[in-house]
Amino acid sequence: MLIVDPATGAMYRISDRDLQGVLSETTAQLNPFDSKGLQIVSIEDVPSDMRSKMVPLK
Repeated sequence: MLIVDPATGAMYRISDRDLQGVLSETTAQLNPFDSKGLQIVSIEDVPSDMRSKMVPLK
């Protein structure tokens, strides 16, 4: 999953393993096991408790 901060253009990722433990009905749109391929989401759509698990891309 690719996470983009639209204000700065910064990009992050969250591992599928980290996402698996915190998915709930409210974050179902962040399902890493969806077979649609690469998912790109806005940082605004990432729950605050998951943001500490984001890894910056260089």
